[in-house]
Amino acid sequence: MNAQLWKSLGDFVRILLPPAPLTVRVTVPDVGEDALETARTALHQAFSLVVEELGIERDVVVTMTGRHDGADIVEVAADGRPVAIFPAPPVAGWAAQVGARTHSALLRRARVLLDDATVDKIGKKLSGPAADPARAALRRTLEYLLDNGIGVQHLDGETAWDDQGCGYSPIEVAECLINDLASPELAVTVAESALRDTPDDQRTHLVDLRLALYDEHGIRLPEVAIASHDIGPSEVRVRLNDLTTPALPLTAPATLPGVLAALGPVLTDHAAWFLRADEVAAQRTELASVVPDLVHLSETQVPTWLLSACLRALSANSDSIRNLPRIIWLLLDSDPPRDGIDEVTLSKSGTSPVPDLTSITHEPEFLASAIRRLIAYEAWAGGETPADTHLFGLPAEWEDALLHATDSRTVAKTEWRIVRALFASPGSSLIVTHTLAGVAPIRGLLRALPHPPRVIASQELPPHAPLPIPVGWGDSSSVSM
Repeated sequence: MNAQLWKSLGDFVRILLPPAPLTVRVTVPDVGEDALETARTALHQAFSLVVEELGIERDVVVTMTGRHDGADIVEVAADGRPVAIFPAPPVAGWAAQVGARTHSALLRRARVLLDDATVDKIGKKLSGPAADPARAALRRTLEYLLDNGIGVQHLDGETAWDDQGCGYSPIEVAECLINDLASPELAVTVAESALRDTPDDQRTHLVDLRLALYDEHGIRLPEVAIASHDIGPSEVRVRLNDLTTPALPLTAPATLPGVLAALGPVLTDHAAWFLRADEVAAQRTELASVVPDLVHLSETQVPTWLLSACLRALSANSDSIRNLPRIIWLLLDSDPPRDGIDEVTLSKSGTSPVPDLTSITHEPEFLASAIRRLIAYEAWAGGETPADTHLFGLPAEWEDALLHATDSRTVAKTEWRIVRALFASPGSSLIVTHTLAGVAPIRGLLRALPHPPRVIASQELPPHAPLPIPVGWGDSSSVSM
Protein backbone atom coordinates (compact mmCIF):
# COMPACT_ATOMS: atom_id res chain seq x y z
CA MET A 1 0.00 0.00 0.00
CA ASN A 2 1.20 3.51 -0.73
CA ALA A 3 1.31 6.28 1.87
CA GLN A 4 -1.85 8.01 0.57
CA LEU A 5 -3.87 4.82 0.86
CA TRP A 6 -2.66 4.24 4.42
CA LYS A 7 -3.63 7.82 5.27
CA SER A 8 -7.11 7.39 3.81
CA LEU A 9 -7.56 4.14 5.69
CA GLY A 10 -6.46 5.80 8.94
CA ASP A 11 -8.86 8.71 8.39
CA PHE A 12 -11.72 6.27 7.80
CA VAL A 13 -10.94 4.34 10.99
CA ARG A 14 -10.76 7.57 13.03
CA ILE A 15 -14.20 8.58 11.81
CA LEU A 16 -15.65 5.23 12.91
CA LEU A 17 -14.09 5.41 16.37
CA PRO A 18 -16.06 7.22 19.11
CA PRO A 19 -14.57 10.62 19.98
CA ALA A 20 -12.56 10.97 23.16
CA PRO A 21 -14.63 12.16 26.12
CA LEU A 22 -14.44 15.79 27.19
CA THR A 23 -12.43 15.79 30.39
CA VAL A 24 -13.52 18.54 32.78
CA ARG A 25 -11.33 19.12 35.80
CA VAL A 26 -12.54 21.44 38.55
CA THR A 27 -10.23 22.63 41.31
CA VAL A 28 -12.07 23.98 44.36
CA PRO A 29 -11.39 24.95 47.99
CA ASP A 30 -12.03 22.46 50.75
CA VAL A 31 -15.80 21.92 50.98
CA GLY A 32 -17.97 19.06 52.12
CA GLU A 33 -18.49 15.91 50.05
CA ASP A 34 -22.17 16.69 49.57
CA ALA A 35 -21.40 20.11 48.10
CA LEU A 36 -18.74 18.58 45.83
CA GLU A 37 -21.12 15.98 44.47
CA THR A 38 -23.90 18.55 43.96
CA ALA A 39 -21.47 20.83 42.11
CA ARG A 40 -20.19 17.93 40.00
CA THR A 41 -23.75 17.12 38.95
CA ALA A 42 -24.49 20.77 38.09
CA LEU A 43 -21.28 21.06 36.06
CA HIS A 44 -21.94 17.82 34.22
CA GLN A 45 -25.40 19.10 33.30
CA ALA A 46 -24.02 22.45 32.13
CA PHE A 47 -21.28 20.96 29.94
CA SER A 48 -23.57 18.25 28.57
CA LEU A 49 -26.20 20.84 27.65
CA VAL A 50 -23.73 23.09 25.81
CA VAL A 51 -22.13 20.12 24.03
CA GLU A 52 -25.59 18.98 22.90
CA GLU A 53 -26.71 22.46 21.83
CA LEU A 54 -23.58 22.88 19.71
CA GLY A 55 -23.87 19.45 18.11
CA ILE A 56 -20.53 18.19 19.43
CA GLU A 57 -20.63 14.42 19.89
CA ARG A 58 -18.55 13.98 23.04
CA ASP A 59 -19.32 12.47 26.40
CA VAL A 60 -18.51 14.59 29.45
CA VAL A 61 -16.45 13.41 32.42
CA VAL A 62 -16.21 15.78 35.41
CA THR A 63 -13.55 15.40 38.10
CA MET A 64 -13.58 17.50 41.29
CA THR A 65 -10.21 18.16 42.94
CA GLY A 66 -9.47 19.95 46.21
CA ARG A 67 -6.95 22.80 46.24
CA HIS A 68 -3.69 22.37 48.11
CA ASP A 69 -2.68 26.04 48.24
CA GLY A 70 -5.52 27.29 50.46
CA ALA A 71 -6.70 29.79 47.85
CA ASP A 72 -10.43 30.51 47.88
CA ILE A 73 -10.63 30.18 44.09
CA VAL A 74 -12.48 27.89 41.68
CA GLU A 75 -10.75 26.86 38.45
CA VAL A 76 -12.45 24.91 35.64
CA ALA A 77 -10.55 23.31 32.77
CA ALA A 78 -11.79 21.37 29.72
CA ASP A 79 -9.19 19.08 28.17
CA GLY A 80 -6.69 21.02 30.28
CA ARG A 81 -7.60 24.46 28.86
CA PRO A 82 -9.15 27.28 30.94
CA VAL A 83 -12.93 27.61 30.92
CA ALA A 84 -13.48 29.64 34.08
CA ILE A 85 -11.68 31.05 37.09
CA PHE A 86 -13.55 32.94 39.82
CA PRO A 87 -13.63 33.54 43.58
CA ALA A 88 -15.36 30.74 45.45
CA PRO A 89 -19.05 31.61 46.04
CA PRO A 90 -20.54 31.88 49.53
CA VAL A 91 -21.38 28.66 51.30
CA ALA A 92 -25.12 29.18 50.83
CA GLY A 93 -25.88 28.01 47.29
CA TRP A 94 -22.20 27.24 46.65
CA ALA A 95 -22.73 24.32 44.24
CA ALA A 96 -25.43 26.07 42.22
CA GLN A 97 -23.29 29.19 41.88
CA VAL A 98 -20.27 27.18 40.73
CA GLY A 99 -22.43 25.54 38.08
CA ALA A 100 -24.04 28.79 36.90
CA ARG A 101 -20.78 30.80 36.76
CA THR A 102 -19.03 28.03 34.86
CA HIS A 103 -21.98 27.71 32.49
CA SER A 104 -21.85 31.44 31.74
CA ALA A 105 -18.09 31.31 31.12
CA LEU A 106 -18.48 28.26 28.88
CA LEU A 107 -20.78 30.24 26.58
CA ARG A 108 -17.83 32.60 26.05
CA ARG A 109 -15.23 29.81 25.78
CA ALA A 110 -17.14 27.18 23.79
CA ARG A 111 -14.21 26.72 21.42
CA VAL A 112 -12.44 24.58 24.04
CA LEU A 113 -14.99 21.84 23.36
CA LEU A 114 -13.46 21.13 19.95
CA ASP A 115 -10.88 18.38 19.61
CA ASP A 116 -8.97 17.23 16.52
CA ALA A 117 -11.18 14.17 16.07
CA THR A 118 -14.32 16.34 15.95
CA VAL A 119 -12.69 18.72 13.46
CA ASP A 120 -11.62 15.82 11.22
CA LYS A 121 -15.07 14.25 11.39
CA ILE A 122 -16.78 17.48 10.35
CA GLY A 123 -14.24 18.00 7.57
CA LYS A 124 -15.06 14.61 6.06
CA LYS A 125 -18.78 15.47 5.97
CA LEU A 126 -18.35 18.67 3.98
CA SER A 127 -18.93 18.81 0.27
CA GLY A 128 -17.98 21.15 -2.54
CA PRO A 129 -14.86 23.35 -2.58
CA ALA A 130 -14.63 23.28 1.23
CA ALA A 131 -14.46 19.49 1.43
CA ASP A 132 -11.48 18.14 3.35
CA PRO A 133 -9.78 21.53 3.93
CA ALA A 134 -6.60 21.90 5.94
CA ARG A 135 -7.37 21.09 9.56
CA ALA A 136 -6.04 24.46 10.79
CA ALA A 137 -8.30 26.43 8.43
CA LEU A 138 -11.36 24.33 9.23
CA ARG A 139 -10.69 24.51 12.97
CA ARG A 140 -10.47 28.28 12.74
CA THR A 141 -13.84 28.46 11.01
CA LEU A 142 -15.45 26.13 13.54
CA GLU A 143 -13.98 27.99 16.51
CA TYR A 144 -15.32 31.25 15.09
CA LEU A 145 -18.79 29.71 14.84
CA LEU A 146 -18.65 28.40 18.41
CA ASP A 147 -17.40 31.80 19.62
CA ASN A 148 -20.67 33.21 18.28
CA GLY A 149 -22.97 30.52 19.64
CA ILE A 150 -23.46 28.66 16.34
CA GLY A 151 -23.51 24.87 16.53
CA VAL A 152 -21.72 22.56 14.10
CA GLN A 153 -24.77 20.33 13.64
CA HIS A 154 -26.11 22.77 11.04
CA LEU A 155 -23.18 22.34 8.65
CA ASP A 156 -24.43 19.17 6.98
CA GLY A 157 -25.84 20.25 3.64
CA GLU A 158 -25.11 23.93 4.28
CA THR A 159 -24.79 25.49 0.81
CA ALA A 160 -22.55 28.29 2.03
CA TRP A 161 -19.63 25.86 1.85
CA ASP A 162 -20.31 25.29 -1.85
CA ASP A 163 -20.85 28.93 -2.73
CA GLN A 164 -18.24 30.64 -0.59
CA GLY A 165 -15.82 27.96 0.54
CA CYS A 166 -13.33 28.58 -2.26
CA GLY A 167 -11.23 31.74 -2.31
CA TYR A 168 -12.34 33.12 1.05
CA SER A 169 -10.48 33.18 4.35
CA PRO A 170 -11.70 30.89 7.17
CA ILE A 171 -13.18 33.91 8.95
CA GLU A 172 -15.08 35.10 5.87
CA VAL A 173 -16.47 31.60 5.36
CA ALA A 174 -17.59 31.65 9.01
CA GLU A 175 -19.27 35.04 8.48
CA CYS A 176 -21.17 33.61 5.53
CA LEU A 177 -22.29 30.67 7.68
CA ILE A 178 -23.30 32.90 10.59
CA ASN A 179 -25.36 34.98 8.20
CA ASP A 180 -27.29 31.85 7.21
CA LEU A 181 -27.45 30.12 10.57
CA ALA A 182 -27.79 32.81 13.26
CA SER A 183 -31.15 32.78 15.00
CA PRO A 184 -33.53 35.51 13.81
CA GLU A 185 -34.90 35.97 17.32
CA LEU A 186 -34.02 36.01 21.01
CA ALA A 187 -35.96 33.38 22.94
CA VAL A 188 -36.55 34.69 26.47
CA THR A 189 -38.10 32.43 29.11
CA VAL A 190 -39.73 34.08 32.13
CA ALA A 191 -42.44 33.16 34.60
CA GLU A 192 -45.92 34.11 33.51
CA SER A 193 -46.31 36.12 36.71
CA ALA A 194 -43.52 38.47 35.60
CA LEU A 195 -45.57 39.47 32.58
CA ARG A 196 -48.87 39.54 34.43
CA ASP A 197 -47.56 41.71 37.27
CA THR A 198 -45.91 44.31 35.01
CA PRO A 199 -47.79 47.64 35.14
CA ASP A 200 -48.94 49.01 31.79
CA ASP A 201 -46.63 52.01 32.02
CA GLN A 202 -43.58 49.69 32.27
CA ARG A 203 -44.28 47.57 29.20
CA THR A 204 -42.13 49.80 26.98
CA HIS A 205 -38.93 48.92 28.80
CA LEU A 206 -37.94 46.48 26.05
CA VAL A 207 -37.89 49.39 23.60
CA ASP A 208 -35.72 51.31 26.05
CA LEU A 209 -33.30 48.38 26.29
CA ARG A 210 -33.06 48.18 22.49
CA LEU A 211 -32.28 51.88 22.28
CA ALA A 212 -29.70 51.69 25.06
CA LEU A 213 -27.84 48.82 23.39
CA TYR A 214 -27.85 50.63 20.07
CA ASP A 215 -26.73 53.94 21.59
CA GLU A 216 -23.88 52.33 23.54
CA HIS A 217 -22.74 49.51 21.24
CA GLY A 218 -24.35 50.11 17.85
CA ILE A 219 -26.05 46.70 18.03
CA ARG A 220 -29.59 46.10 16.84
CA LEU A 221 -31.32 43.32 18.75
CA PRO A 222 -33.28 40.73 16.77
CA GLU A 223 -36.94 40.10 17.47
CA VAL A 224 -37.73 38.86 20.99
CA ALA A 225 -39.91 35.79 21.55
CA ILE A 226 -41.12 35.43 25.15
CA ALA A 227 -42.15 32.08 26.62
CA SER A 228 -43.34 31.35 30.15
CA HIS A 229 -42.73 27.74 31.18
CA ASP A 230 -40.28 25.58 33.13
CA ILE A 231 -38.73 28.41 35.14
CA GLY A 232 -38.97 29.86 38.62
CA PRO A 233 -40.82 33.11 39.37
CA SER A 234 -37.59 35.02 40.09
CA GLU A 235 -35.50 33.76 37.18
CA VAL A 236 -35.00 34.39 33.48
CA ARG A 237 -33.21 32.50 30.71
CA VAL A 238 -32.39 33.57 27.17
CA ARG A 239 -31.37 31.57 24.14
CA LEU A 240 -28.63 33.25 22.11
CA ASN A 241 -28.36 31.57 18.70
CA ASP A 242 -27.93 27.89 19.67
CA LEU A 243 -26.90 28.40 23.31
CA THR A 244 -29.08 28.85 26.37
CA THR A 245 -27.89 30.80 29.38
CA PRO A 246 -28.21 29.42 32.89
CA ALA A 247 -31.18 30.69 34.87
CA LEU A 248 -30.40 34.30 35.82
CA PRO A 249 -31.68 35.43 39.23
CA LEU A 250 -33.76 38.59 39.35
CA THR A 251 -32.50 41.09 41.92
CA ALA A 252 -35.24 43.59 41.10
CA PRO A 253 -39.00 42.89 41.38
CA ALA A 254 -40.08 39.99 39.17
CA THR A 255 -41.68 42.17 36.51
CA LEU A 256 -40.62 43.00 32.95
CA PRO A 257 -38.21 45.82 34.01
CA GLY A 258 -36.54 43.43 36.47
CA VAL A 259 -36.24 40.77 33.77
CA LEU A 260 -34.66 43.21 31.34
CA ALA A 261 -32.28 44.50 34.02
CA ALA A 262 -31.00 40.92 34.43
CA LEU A 263 -30.77 40.41 30.67
CA GLY A 264 -28.93 43.66 29.96
CA PRO A 265 -25.42 42.51 31.02
CA VAL A 266 -25.82 39.19 29.16
CA LEU A 267 -26.88 40.90 25.94
CA THR A 268 -24.03 43.37 26.28
CA ASP A 269 -21.56 40.54 26.90
CA HIS A 270 -22.68 38.79 23.71
CA ALA A 271 -23.48 41.87 21.62
CA ALA A 272 -21.25 40.71 18.76
CA TRP A 273 -23.43 37.61 18.32
CA PHE A 274 -26.28 39.72 16.93
CA LEU A 275 -24.37 40.90 13.84
CA ARG A 276 -25.35 39.49 10.45
CA ALA A 277 -23.66 40.27 7.15
CA ASP A 278 -26.97 40.90 5.37
CA GLU A 279 -27.84 43.61 7.90
CA VAL A 280 -24.37 45.15 7.56
CA ALA A 281 -24.80 45.24 3.77
CA ALA A 282 -28.23 46.83 4.17
CA GLN A 283 -26.89 49.51 6.52
CA ARG A 284 -24.09 50.32 4.10
CA THR A 285 -26.55 50.57 1.20
CA GLU A 286 -28.70 53.00 3.20
CA LEU A 287 -25.70 55.31 3.47
CA ALA A 288 -25.50 55.65 -0.32
CA SER A 289 -28.11 58.42 -0.31
CA VAL A 290 -25.91 60.48 2.03
CA VAL A 291 -22.30 59.56 1.12
CA PRO A 292 -22.53 57.78 -2.25
CA ASP A 293 -18.83 58.02 -3.10
CA LEU A 294 -17.77 56.59 0.25
CA VAL A 295 -20.18 53.69 -0.11
CA HIS A 296 -19.14 52.94 -3.70
CA LEU A 297 -15.44 52.98 -2.87
CA SER A 298 -15.92 50.87 0.24
CA GLU A 299 -17.94 48.27 -1.68
CA THR A 300 -15.05 47.82 -4.12
CA GLN A 301 -12.42 47.66 -1.37
CA VAL A 302 -14.15 46.03 1.61
CA PRO A 303 -16.29 42.96 0.83
CA THR A 304 -19.36 42.53 2.99
CA TRP A 305 -17.98 39.44 4.75
CA LEU A 306 -14.77 41.27 5.66
CA LEU A 307 -16.63 44.37 6.87
CA SER A 308 -18.95 42.23 8.97
CA ALA A 309 -16.00 40.37 10.51
CA CYS A 310 -14.25 43.67 11.26
CA LEU A 311 -17.36 45.04 12.98
CA ARG A 312 -17.69 41.80 14.95
CA ALA A 313 -14.07 42.08 16.10
CA LEU A 314 -14.71 45.64 17.30
CA SER A 315 -17.93 44.68 19.07
CA ALA A 316 -16.35 41.64 20.73
CA ASN A 317 -13.80 44.04 22.23
CA SER A 318 -16.58 46.30 23.62
CA ASP A 319 -15.89 48.94 20.96
CA SER A 320 -18.96 50.74 19.64
CA ILE A 321 -19.87 50.15 15.99
CA ARG A 322 -22.72 52.64 15.91
CA ASN A 323 -20.98 55.16 13.62
CA LEU A 324 -20.68 52.98 10.51
CA PRO A 325 -19.73 55.85 8.12
CA ARG A 326 -16.76 56.76 10.30
CA ILE A 327 -15.67 53.14 10.59
CA ILE A 328 -15.77 52.75 6.80
CA TRP A 329 -13.88 56.02 6.35
CA LEU A 330 -11.18 54.92 8.79
CA LEU A 331 -10.90 51.54 7.07
CA LEU A 332 -10.24 53.23 3.75
CA ASP A 333 -7.91 55.77 5.37
CA SER A 334 -5.80 53.24 7.25
CA ASP A 335 -2.30 52.24 6.25
CA PRO A 336 -1.68 48.58 5.37
CA PRO A 337 -1.25 46.77 8.70
CA ARG A 338 2.20 45.64 9.83
CA ASP A 339 2.73 43.41 12.81
CA GLY A 340 6.12 44.22 14.26
CA ILE A 341 6.63 43.54 17.96
CA ASP A 342 5.67 46.69 19.90
CA GLU A 343 5.91 48.71 16.69
CA VAL A 344 4.47 52.18 17.21
CA THR A 345 3.46 54.65 14.50
CA LEU A 346 3.87 58.25 15.62
CA SER A 347 2.25 59.85 12.59
CA LYS A 348 -0.12 59.06 9.78
CA SER A 349 1.06 59.24 6.18
CA GLY A 350 -0.96 61.78 4.24
CA THR A 351 -0.14 60.34 0.83
CA SER A 352 -0.76 56.62 1.23
CA PRO A 353 -3.14 55.18 -1.37
CA VAL A 354 -6.40 53.46 -0.47
CA PRO A 355 -5.31 50.08 0.91
CA ASP A 356 -6.35 46.93 -0.90
CA LEU A 357 -8.60 45.27 1.66
CA THR A 358 -9.87 42.58 -0.68
CA SER A 359 -6.89 40.33 -0.05
CA ILE A 360 -7.79 37.32 2.07
CA THR A 361 -4.51 37.84 3.94
CA HIS A 362 -6.07 40.84 5.68
CA GLU A 363 -7.21 39.81 9.13
CA PRO A 364 -10.39 41.42 10.49
CA GLU A 365 -8.64 41.85 13.84
CA PHE A 366 -5.84 43.78 12.12
CA LEU A 367 -8.39 46.09 10.51
CA ALA A 368 -10.22 46.58 13.82
CA SER A 369 -6.90 47.42 15.43
CA ALA A 370 -6.15 49.97 12.70
CA ILE A 371 -9.51 51.65 13.35
CA ARG A 372 -8.86 51.89 17.11
CA ARG A 373 -5.36 53.24 16.43
CA LEU A 374 -6.66 56.01 14.18
CA ILE A 375 -9.38 56.95 16.67
CA ALA A 376 -6.80 57.14 19.48
CA TYR A 377 -4.42 59.15 17.31
CA GLU A 378 -7.13 61.63 16.28
CA ALA A 379 -8.13 62.08 19.93
CA TRP A 380 -4.50 62.75 20.88
CA ALA A 381 -3.98 65.17 17.97
CA GLY A 382 -7.12 67.02 19.04
CA GLY A 383 -5.82 67.48 22.57
CA GLU A 384 -8.20 65.06 24.23
CA THR A 385 -7.21 64.06 27.76
CA PRO A 386 -6.63 60.30 28.03
CA ALA A 387 -9.08 58.30 30.07
CA ASP A 388 -7.94 57.28 33.53
CA THR A 389 -7.46 53.62 32.57
CA HIS A 390 -4.63 51.43 33.79
CA LEU A 391 -2.84 49.51 31.03
CA PHE A 392 -1.50 46.04 31.74
CA GLY A 393 0.98 44.04 29.68
CA LEU A 394 2.14 40.43 29.67
CA PRO A 395 5.68 39.19 29.06
CA ALA A 396 6.44 38.95 25.34
CA GLU A 397 7.59 35.36 25.72
CA TRP A 398 4.18 34.33 27.10
CA GLU A 399 2.43 35.88 24.12
CA ASP A 400 4.90 34.27 21.75
CA ALA A 401 4.39 30.88 23.40
CA LEU A 402 0.61 31.23 23.07
CA LEU A 403 0.83 32.10 19.38
CA HIS A 404 3.32 29.41 18.41
CA ALA A 405 2.53 26.45 20.69
CA THR A 406 2.13 23.29 18.64
CA ASP A 407 0.93 20.77 21.21
CA SER A 408 -2.11 20.81 23.46
CA ARG A 409 -0.12 20.53 26.69
CA THR A 410 1.95 23.63 25.94
CA VAL A 411 -1.18 25.53 24.90
CA ALA A 412 -2.95 24.66 28.17
CA LYS A 413 0.12 25.47 30.28
CA THR A 414 0.56 28.88 28.64
CA GLU A 415 -3.14 29.72 28.80
CA TRP A 416 -3.36 28.96 32.52
CA ARG A 417 -0.25 31.01 33.24
CA ILE A 418 -1.81 34.05 31.54
CA VAL A 419 -5.28 33.61 33.03
CA ARG A 420 -3.98 33.17 36.58
CA ALA A 421 -1.65 36.16 36.31
CA LEU A 422 -4.44 38.50 35.19
CA PHE A 423 -6.96 37.07 37.66
CA ALA A 424 -4.48 37.99 40.39
CA SER A 425 -4.26 41.56 39.03
CA PRO A 426 -7.53 43.29 40.00
CA GLY A 427 -8.47 46.30 37.93
CA SER A 428 -6.85 44.98 34.74
CA SER A 429 -9.55 46.36 32.44
CA LEU A 430 -7.32 47.00 29.42
CA ILE A 431 -4.64 44.55 28.30
CA VAL A 432 -1.95 45.58 25.81
CA THR A 433 -0.43 42.90 23.57
CA HIS A 434 2.99 43.13 21.92
CA THR A 435 1.67 42.16 18.47
CA LEU A 436 -1.50 42.52 16.44
CA ALA A 437 -1.65 38.74 16.11
CA GLY A 438 -1.90 38.42 19.89
CA VAL A 439 -5.08 40.49 20.30
CA ALA A 440 -7.72 37.91 19.32
CA PRO A 441 -6.17 34.84 21.02
CA ILE A 442 -5.57 36.69 24.29
CA ARG A 443 -9.00 38.32 24.27
CA GLY A 444 -10.61 34.95 23.63
CA LEU A 445 -8.56 33.36 26.40
CA LEU A 446 -9.45 36.07 28.92
CA ARG A 447 -13.14 35.31 28.47
CA ALA A 448 -12.46 32.75 31.19
CA LEU A 449 -12.17 35.64 33.67
CA PRO A 450 -15.26 36.81 35.61
CA HIS A 451 -15.08 40.21 33.88
CA PRO A 452 -13.22 39.86 30.56
CA PRO A 453 -11.10 42.95 29.85
CA ARG A 454 -10.65 44.79 26.58
CA VAL A 455 -7.51 43.89 24.63
CA ILE A 456 -5.56 46.15 22.27
CA ALA A 457 -2.15 46.01 20.60
CA SER A 458 0.72 48.27 21.61
CA GLN A 459 0.62 49.71 18.07
CA GLU A 460 -2.72 51.32 18.97
CA LEU A 461 -1.37 53.42 21.83
CA PRO A 462 -1.13 57.16 21.14
CA PRO A 463 2.13 58.98 21.98
CA HIS A 464 0.87 60.25 25.35
CA ALA A 465 -0.17 56.80 26.64
CA PRO A 466 1.58 55.53 29.79
CA LEU A 467 3.59 52.35 29.70
CA PRO A 468 1.60 49.20 30.51
CA ILE A 469 1.94 47.88 34.05
CA PRO A 470 3.86 44.58 33.87
CA VAL A 471 1.90 41.47 34.86
CA GLY A 472 3.69 38.20 35.46
CA TRP A 473 7.16 39.51 34.69
CA GLY A 474 9.82 37.41 36.31
CA ASP A 475 7.38 34.54 36.89
CA SER A 476 9.11 31.44 35.59
CA SER A 477 6.99 28.98 37.52
CA SER A 478 5.52 26.04 35.68
CA VAL A 479 1.81 25.59 35.31
CA SER A 480 0.08 22.26 35.38
CA MET A 481 -3.59 21.40 34.96
